[in-house]
Amino acid sequence: MSPDRWGAAYWASGGEVVGRRGALTMARALELLEFFHAEAGAARDEDDRAAYAFCLRMAVDLARAIIGAKTWRRAGQSGRADFTSRTR
Repeated sequence: MSPDRWGAAYWASGGEVVGRRGALTMARALELLEFFHAEAGAARDEDDRAAYAFCLRMAVDLARAIIGAKTWRRAGQSGRADFTSRTR
């Protein structure tokens, strides 16, 4: 992937994590998240700011996509499509 980004590299869609090359399994998304996190740490230790920033942005995109997909799935399993308070 090029460090010159345009938009998120990963996003959630219908309970799935999707990247520019298609859908990922949740296991693969978590594996990539660990990879980008580790690479960001290595780049930070080597004082490679460009690599650190890039890997960190990729990890954040993936984390957001994973959270979004899991939220969508939980909403579907609960039978509730909205997120309003149950105390009304």
